[in-house]
Amino acid sequence: MVIKMIYFFSGTGNSYWAAKQIAAGLGEGLESFVLYREKMLVCNDAVIGFVMPTYMWDAPKFVRGILKRASLGKDSYIFLVMTSNKGRKNFGYTSIDGLVQNAGGRLSAAFMVQMPGNALESSAEENEKRLKEAPARMDEIVKAVQDRTVNYKPKRRALAKSKKDFSLRGASFAILPECDGCGLCAGICPTGNIQIVDGKAVHGSQCASCFACMHWCPKHAARITTGKLGNRSQYTHPDVRVGELMVNQKISASASHKLHAQIHTGWTASETDRG
Repeated sequence: MVIKMIYFFSGTGNSYWAAKQIAAGLGEGLESFVLYREKMLVCNDAVIGFVMPTYMWDAPKFVRGILKRASLGKDSYIFLVMTSNKGRKNFGYTSIDGLVQNAGGRLSAAFMVQMPGNALESSAEENEKRLKEAPARMDEIVKAVQDRTVNYKPKRRALAKSKKDFSLRGASFAILPECDGCGLCAGICPTGNIQIVDGKAVHGSQCASCFACMHWCPKHAARITTGKLGNRSQYTHPDVRVGELMVNQKISASASHKLHAQIHTGWTASETDRG
């Protein structure tokens, strides 16, 4: 039996949905990068997949920080899938390439999937088109990985980029009076950056810029204070529920998180806690 594993990072569900489809098609295991926030990722599986969004035309700093201290199999077939609003990789492939090299592995294939944006906003028509086309794109990626397609050549210059500092600074948020302290944002935050203090969400300094707190908030009470992003509408993948994402990221949830997941997603408290 060929041992395979896919690692994902997702705020609004796009990359989690993609990772889940690919894992199902390949018969692979699925784990969140969040599990490795405080421990080293070590994987020597025959097939290793990374699925993540594109942030500011690059891989998320949170993921880069984890891969900077990872150890990967030198003979593993490693592939990368990036979801993106604009459908452009820019520095994303190079960033992951260098980190994979630094971890002892070799990036063999890379794929882009255009999805609705969670920062800069895409139109409803664009979103509908991208979501409709995404399943066929997943089938293409699954077939390519099954065939061990090699479509990426590692670059020497990428290794130097992998040595950079990936400490988190992230976005700034304003919390509106509508915040009722339900705690969902604290439960879904991948870095544990949000606390509920005196019935309101309080953000720390370790934001991963995933914007999950803004998009999943039932009151739309978390607003980004950067430029045009403050007034953008909410978006979450239509086939992903917040309780499911929390379970698969294995983020512990308080009683308020569980209650919120049950009310707004149909997932029970025990399902939110499972795993």
